[in-house]
Amino acid sequence: MCKPKEFIQCRNCPRLKQDGPKPGFYYEKIDGKDVVLECDCHKKWRLSRLKEIKLTESGITMDYTFNDYVGTKSLADLECLKKIAKNPDKYSNKKMIYIWGPNGCQKTSMVQALGRELIEKNFSVQYTTMDNLITSLVSDFSRSESDNEKREYFLSKCMDCDFLIIDESFDLKKTHIYVSGYQVPYLDSFLRNRFDIGGRSIIFVSNVSPRNIADLPPSKPGEPQRPGFGESIQNLVQRNVRESELIFRDVWVENVNSIDRTALFNG
Repeated sequence: MCKPKEFIQCRNCPRLKQDGPKPGFYYEKIDGKDVVLECDCHKKWRLSRLKEIKLTESGITMDYTFNDYVGTKSLADLECLKKIAKNPDKYSNKKMIYIWGPNGCQKTSMVQALGRELIEKNFSVQYTTMDNLITSLVSDFSRSESDNEKREYFLSKCMDCDFLIIDESFDLKKTHIYVSGYQVPYLDSFLRNRFDIGGRSIIFVSNVSPRNIADLPPSKPGEPQRPGFGESIQNLVQRNVRESELIFRDVWVENVNSIDRTALFNG
């Protein structure tokens, strides 16, 4: 078998002993001329390597499929993600999808599974956390020229890809927003430029209900609501996710097969 990162010609390759300019390619006479052709094992390796590069560049790092989902409470919502994967063209133009639920309910693993499916079908995908996106959006004069080039490249991918997946959205425990909220207008402008002007889709993944984006619930009972991401962004999201709000309720650790909690010490 061919290794995923380094090409080694398969032992059972019918072209193994034929002459060629380099491993994975061979000469064949066509119309009396020697033509260089690619052997099947090299083509298989090349496509596998290309997929690997696309996944790495897109931020899709988890090796999950929809079959890895456990639980029964949100199977209908999971089916909606499968429909996106089955018919990406229908959802790649100006669609906003909001996936939310408690920690550990497999939101991230399933959107990464979706990302893999979309890349398999040659759609461009960019996965990022909201904190990473906001940090990249905000100007920072202390960045080096090299860092600024990387930042611009990342933002261009976020703006131009077919599907942008923003995880940990609107979660103040994972996204640092200053009391002044000066970063929020940067995010607002980016979302509107991508969605309203560019007509490109956004998939939000969050622990926060879309109804609590502007003002987040109190951290403790009796305390006032905490300033969040503002009414402008909340209105943008709410009016566009009325028919595409998916709620995941199946907490993974509560649904996996029960195990012996002392199994490590047995035997």
